[in-house]
Amino acid sequence: MIKVIVTFLILFVAFSQSVCYAEKFDGNELLSNCKTVLATPPKDTSWEELCTREYCSGYCYGFIFGVVSTSLLNRTKFNTSPDFCISKEVTMGQFVRVVAKYLENHPEGLHHPGATLVLKALKEAFPCKEKPEQRQE
Repeated sequence: MIKVIVTFLILFVAFSQSVCYAEKFDGNELLSNCKTVLATPPKDTSWEELCTREYCSGYCYGFIFGVVSTSLLNRTKFNTSPDFCISKEVTMGQFVRVVAKYLENHPEGLHHPGATLVLKALKEAFPCKEKPEQRQE
């Protein structure tokens, strides 16, 4: 029984730390990570710098992919209105460029949560022109 309680407490502390970090991940950090994706590393980049670059790139891609996936899941699973409307041809690279451009053009909002800013960027770049009921998929 003690092992179960200790395991539960460890998992609870670990999970609560992840949630706290996600809430603190704002536009400043997202923009920094996404700029790393868009920057071409110099030829004399060290292994340590490249690893940091790859980490930031993965974080940027993963964060944006998570927001996009969650929005699409909510749309289908809970029948909610779409936050944005994209075609199947839109690439992850386009998502990153759209979000980075939005963040650079709206520095006054960089203190807001990263997920909120990603949604705003995608709504602005990929607005829905029709009502969801009229769309054909």
